[in-house]
Amino acid sequence: MPATMDVAPATSIKDLPELDVTSTEYTRDPYEVLRRVQQESWIFRSSRGVEIVRYEPHREMLRDRRLSLDLPLIATMSGISHPDVWRFRTENMINTVGALHSKLRSSVARFFAPQHAEELRPVIRSIISSRFDTIEASRSETIDLLGAVCNWVPALTYAHMVGAPREDAPFIIRVSSDILEIFKRDPAVRDTVESAYLELFDYTERRFEQCADDLHDDLLSNLILAERSGSLTHREAADLSILLLEASTENTTHEMALVMSVLLEHPTVWQEIVSDQSLIAQAVEEAMRIRPRAISNDRSALQDLTWRGLEIPKGTRCILSTLAATRDPEAYPRPEVFDIHRVSPRPNVMFGGGVTACLGQNVAKVEIQEFVAELATRYPEVTAAGPATWELDLAATASLGLNVQLGPRT
Repeated sequence: MPATMDVAPATSIKDLPELDVTSTEYTRDPYEVLRRVQQESWIFRSSRGVEIVRYEPHREMLRDRRLSLDLPLIATMSGISHPDVWRFRTENMINTVGALHSKLRSSVARFFAPQHAEELRPVIRSIISSRFDTIEASRSETIDLLGAVCNWVPALTYAHMVGAPREDAPFIIRVSSDILEIFKRDPAVRDTVESAYLELFDYTERRFEQCADDLHDDLLSNLILAERSGSLTHREAADLSILLLEASTENTTHEMALVMSVLLEHPTVWQEIVSDQSLIAQAVEEAMRIRPRAISNDRSALQDLTWRGLEIPKGTRCILSTLAATRDPEAYPRPEVFDIHRVSPRPNVMFGGGVTACLGQNVAKVEIQEFVAELATRYPEVTAAGPATWELDLAATASLGLNVQLGPRT
């Protein structure tokens, strides 16, 4: 069993046990390596910094305001040099603290609250239904579910939320995908990321101008009103719009496919859901635990600090492994088992925690639930058309290509 999680097994990072995250064994099967090392300790050092491989300390660190998601570090590792892109990456809401963070977050929070997410459910259901109508018109036997449906749902939902035309969805899909390349932390992505941001900056300014004289009760109109009242500057309002676009599409797209891949791998569970759709919400939660899109939550120390007896110098990178936390047997008994009937399951740390918890998680969950519900209702005999195509980028995310055979429509 690992050392007690009340204190770290060392007072200095250099004295922690080492986890080699560059080894062939780890890159080939991180789940197996993490399962094994969890029995040795809950904290390690690596070439990246400090590695947290248990649920409770992971969740605790997410709420420690002495640590923050280090956007300047990510921008530096990705080679970002354009001044406008650098400014946005280092000054947007995620990288703020205290009163400024609270002000920015509260400016848009009601659009992502549970109640508003529920109010969006009929809109999201209609979007998903229309995408499947398009698929049926193509009469193709094998469907790329990610490209034909998953890509479109978050983009069209975002367009609805900001009052943008549906025709903007392909642009939203493309720039969101290109921008999130930054989390690969590779200078090779710089040109792609910077070009996408510059397009998005121009698009956002045009949208603000187009909406200025035609305001409604949508997110963009409310940002314009906040600017006019003086509660936000124009730069703050525009940055919020940009941030919500980049964050609300690509990640949800892939989590939809990841969730569905788990369900199709468990046909008995799928048929249980088909028979009782009240199980969908808990099935989605469990599938996201089994196959999370975000494989880690990175934090950096804002100051020299002592955490559970461990001295952590300012700037130290802390990698909070979602892959490990969501398979921690102390948090999830029999963690390798896909069980949609878990009693009082722990919150999924994939969405972060504390004041920086993912703002869009309620909307994302409704999108995924409605996606599963549409398939269960319309195509109860859907099956995977061959194995899913995996891409596990150990710097940030899991991605998935998923081809299916829909079967007869009910």
